[in-house]
Amino acid sequence: MKKQFTIEGIIVTVDFFDRGLQLKGDRNLWLLMDRDPVKNAHRITEKVLEFYPLHYGRKLKIRADSIIVEIWGHVYAEYFVLLWRDRLGFRWLNRLCRFVRTKSAEIDIGEWGADANRWFWDVIAVLKPIISFFLPRNISRKTASGGIP
Repeated sequence: MKKQFTIEGIIVTVDFFDRGLQLKGDRNLWLLMDRDPVKNAHRITEKVLEFYPLHYGRKLKIRADSIIVEIWGHVYAEYFVLLWRDRLGFRWLNRLCRFVRTKSAEIDIGEWGADANRWFWDVIAVLKPIISFFLPRNISRKTASGGIP
């Protein structure tokens, strides 16, 4: 089931499915991370966790912090690869860039058993306060391509 949420006047698109969801890693998500990656990742997560039980009749069994760091992981992996490509100019980074952008275009977030990477995001989630301290803002203005997918 596709649902759109409005956060700070920006529409975020989420596809819900049994035991998970898919967040569109598009321009709108980048714009929200531009403004405030910590606050807006929390807002997205709150909306997702509030909506899921209304449609599926049960809570999504994923911790909020795990969802938040997964959103950051995908957006900032793409950001850093674009930044390195633009600053260093190595042609071989184009292939890595395409791979990361493909993986970040749709962020699959699922429960244990439905998402092979859930263990990783759950482990990384304990570092959320440290990660949040280092997240850059205005990411789309720091890459030559504008960074925005």
